[in-house]
Amino acid sequence: GLPRHSAVMERLRRRIELCRRHHSTCEARYEAVSPERLELERQHTFALHQRCIQAKAKRAGKH
Repeated sequence: GLPRHSAVMERLRRRIELCRRHHSTCEARYEAVSPERLELERQHTFALHQRCIQAKAKRAGKH
């Protein structure tokens, strides 16, 4: 037969709770590495900028 409404709701509630817990854990981990990630992005941006400058200088040298 069909499961009772309350049983369905209970399963749903448990599932939502697990999702919430999982999300909190992931979020905490993400926050923890945030400064490190920002620093890496900054370094990558800097390196990319340097490459652009060098490429421009090379092109300018040809003319």
